[in-house]
Amino acid sequence: MQISDIHFRDDRQNQIAGHLSAIERVLAAVRSRLALHRVDACFLAVTGDIAYHGRETEYALATPFLKKLLDGLRAELAHATCQIVLVPGNHDCDFETQYPEIALRSRILKTDGLEDVTGLEATIVTCIQKPYRDFESRLAPISDKDHLVSEPGPCVQIHEFKVSGNVIRFYALNTAWMSERDETPGKLVFPPAGLSEPLSAPLPSLSIVLQHHPARGWFRPSNARDLTRRLEGLADIILTGHEHESDDASVSRTTGAQVNYIEGYAFQCDGAKGQPTSAFKVIVVDTAMQSQVTYNLILDSDGIYLPETENPPARPLISNPKRLESSFIWSEKGNAFATDLGLPVTHVKRGRVTLDDLFVYPFVRQVPRQPPSTTSNERLSADRIPWLHERTIIVGGELCGKSTLAKKFFADASQSQDLVPVFVRGIDIKSTSPRDCSALIDDAFTKHYSSAKERYRQLPKERKVLIIDDIHRSSKRGEAIDKVLRWCADQFGTILCFADNMLMLDEVGDGPEERILPLFARYEILPFGHSKRNELIYQWCTLGESQENIPEVKRRTARVVQQVNAVLGKRFVPYVPLFVLGILQQIETSGGPDNYTASQGAVFEALATLKLQMNFKEDLLTAKNYLAHFAFALYERRQRFMTISEFDKWHDGYCKEFKLRLDAGDYRRRLVDSQIFQVLDDEVGFLH
Repeated sequence: MQISDIHFRDDRQNQIAGHLSAIERVLAAVRSRLALHRVDACFLAVTGDIAYHGRETEYALATPFLKKLLDGLRAELAHATCQIVLVPGNHDCDFETQYPEIALRSRILKTDGLEDVTGLEATIVTCIQKPYRDFESRLAPISDKDHLVSEPGPCVQIHEFKVSGNVIRFYALNTAWMSERDETPGKLVFPPAGLSEPLSAPLPSLSIVLQHHPARGWFRPSNARDLTRRLEGLADIILTGHEHESDDASVSRTTGAQVNYIEGYAFQCDGAKGQPTSAFKVIVVDTAMQSQVTYNLILDSDGIYLPETENPPARPLISNPKRLESSFIWSEKGNAFATDLGLPVTHVKRGRVTLDDLFVYPFVRQVPRQPPSTTSNERLSADRIPWLHERTIIVGGELCGKSTLAKKFFADASQSQDLVPVFVRGIDIKSTSPRDCSALIDDAFTKHYSSAKERYRQLPKERKVLIIDDIHRSSKRGEAIDKVLRWCADQFGTILCFADNMLMLDEVGDGPEERILPLFARYEILPFGHSKRNELIYQWCTLGESQENIPEVKRRTARVVQQVNAVLGKRFVPYVPLFVLGILQQIETSGGPDNYTASQGAVFEALATLKLQMNFKEDLLTAKNYLAHFAFALYERRQRFMTISEFDKWHDGYCKEFKLRLDAGDYRRRLVDSQIFQVLDDEVGFLH
């Protein structure tokens, strides 16, 4: 539902929107139209000019009106998702209040290069929208697992809603950011930062732009052309307001862009020039049938909103091919990789737990290059590492969470509008030749993205990010790995490596001047101490909880912290995130902290079961028995590892004894992938 130019005024009492009856009439009109359709989601799209003077007192009138309208839609569509998305217009600017930033605002607007305005400058210029922003914060939906909000540019918000397995994306543009009291056509500028397809998955079923001002006529010509080109590369539908005149048009460009433009009525105006005194639109989009129907609902003399055309024809809705071809879109495997916690952890109120649900950035400290024997005592959260557009290596002990952190940085870089990361495993680096290195990058890109490989190859290196996990597992060392990294440095603007702190000690230590790896900025992951453990436990306890339950969540967190510390205090397991998660899972399955009793065997069994479920779900008991016998074989030999040939001989004897047909190499690989086994050079043993 598009509603625009409501124009709430605090100096008029006879406003159409000022009466509860107006909401009932709007809902009655919506009900009569939507009765013809099956509705999974309803979005109230407000395209600006909610107030008339941008005053707080006007938003005090607008807030209950829009809240009651949204509540009414939710009541009418009880089984559908109902949300609101809104943008400001020029009437949402408060030109009367003398804000402290007004003089600086005027100076900024007189400068050249407004297309490249910084976030700070945009904040100063939009000081006159403070009442609107306060109103928006009260009304706009909060971000949660089914609604993601990001601000990739100073004047752009992106809302992504998950609906019945689909994603609906809205680009909310603040085109009124530099509006002045007397709006002059052809003078506006919109900064393009943030107007590119974000890396997200799955691909949106529908992409919609909301903006108050149409690009045509209101922006500087060169900026209008650039803005139009960018928007037509992003959107299937573009909704606008401002001009109080309705128009719908489907536009096809020679560039391949196909976009539906929909210009909204004014919901409240003086009826000049033959315009209706009040009107709005209901746009029904069927993403499965790829069709669209627009109902123009106009207030008649009897106070009823009637459709301009009783049965408007359905028009084809063609997903804009331009936005599909220009996107670096995660494939299904890429999305699964970026959200996978690495263990099949479940929560009674959340189900399968993802990386975003529980991730906690560890503390790190920088390791200075000179002198090599010293380290910095200053710690910082890993998300504060200045690794973008740099060459960085992060080291840590086994099970400290290096791979999970690498995956999180991969996802973080994906949220940038300008960066395209690829993720490579060190064990896959087997050659120093440029051809093989290029093939490795192509394979990594194809694994995580659905298309645009050639476009990726031609990206400037500044936009490319290479993340290498467990680089110490590469068969190449010394000058050989240095040769690989030099090739990577020529191809990527950012390189981020992760390595074991012991195995990479010689590699990252000070070496010859011509070596590249010793020149990387170095950080060490610190132990998972009390503050980080408590942060992880609190996140676990808040899963699936509402704000009203926060006091009880805090009490539950305190009890769980005691249980976890009791287990760790007995030194059953190391202080690492993996084992904390295993203990939390065991507490959950035992019915909560009040029913949990720790034992060393129970802890290890829970952790092993979690890991084995990744690759041995169908034969879990067989795998557990296999590991028990292998552990006893190592105990009898008084050693931690077997050579590969010794392992193969033991494996054959085990399979003969229990009448099993298991391939030694395949079973060993599956146990390595499950983080149970590790293979070092020619030896195999338990990872921990």
